[in-house]
Amino acid sequence: MSVFCSFGLKKFNERDINFFSQFQKNRTPASKSPYKFVNTQEGGSLLLTKNNRLCCYILAGRQIVTREKLEVLSIASDQNIEDGLPIEEVIKKLIDKGKKEDH
Repeated sequence: MSVFCSFGLKKFNERDINFFSQFQKNRTPASKSPYKFVNTQEGGSLLLTKNNRLCCYILAGRQIVTREKLEVLSIASDQNIEDGLPIEEVIKKLIDKGKKEDH
């Protein structure tokens, strides 16, 4: 996941660590910090505010490595799809999940 804000670029993309979930649970990044995380209606995104003013949007995302050794990036989704599946199956799962969320 990448975060673009007035304080620069910060990329959170460690495998096996769900930074987005941690951000959702911890409303304030650090004690006495002017920054706060705010939920959105979409569920796959958060707002980062500084002193109650919008700083940036944070989108959940997953990098999935396919059997073909191609990488598929799923953005604004917290769906966990295992690595090593054929690319067609990965894309179908992502599309199916998107259709379910639209209803």
